[in-house]
Amino acid sequence: MMNLFIKAILALLTLGLALVIGVFILFGIAFGSFDKDYSLDDLKQNFDLKRNEIYQAKTYFNSILPPDTKVDIEFENDNELFYFNIVKGNAYYTLTDRNIESKQVDSLLNILGWTKNNLVELKNKLDKANCISFDKRDDFKIGFQRSGMGKYYFRLLDKPKNDSVRLAINQECVYIHNDSVIFEYGGGAIGEDCLYNR
Repeated sequence: MMNLFIKAILALLTLGLALVIGVFILFGIAFGSFDKDYSLDDLKQNFDLKRNEIYQAKTYFNSILPPDTKVDIEFENDNELFYFNIVKGNAYYTLTDRNIESKQVDSLLNILGWTKNNLVELKNKLDKANCISFDKRDDFKIGFQRSGMGKYYFRLLDKPKNDSVRLAINQECVYIHNDSVIFEYGGGAIGEDCLYNR
């Protein structure tokens, strides 16, 4: 009888330990504890090394973006999108099936007048720039890399901001690289974090 009791206690302890480890791993994956964390120097190096490719990606993206349309798209790999959001007029469209070959992706491409070749070219441009996403909702942003639920961006301004706007941007916890480029980190579910604190 005592032997059975000890076995039950050991089984419960093993189950409890497995549960604690599982929760730890789940939170680590969700909040980026196991992801590479990038520094401000990493962003500077990539931008300086890939400046031409980054601007070529921006030029191509803007050339196929319809007027009065906002698009936010991130590639997971060659066959999947991490997300794909469109705002056109007062309508909002988003992706639930991330497979690039899905009918849902086709319907979003139709809204934009894009083809699968446009997606392939966007992914190709991002790969050459060592980046992962485009965000044209307000200022143009190209996503550098993801860390957990957050992401590092290059915000590429079409023209330098005036002093009052620059002051407001400085208060956003970003890094102003020069008059037309800002580095930033979007913290995902836990909010924005100061890039220069990372």
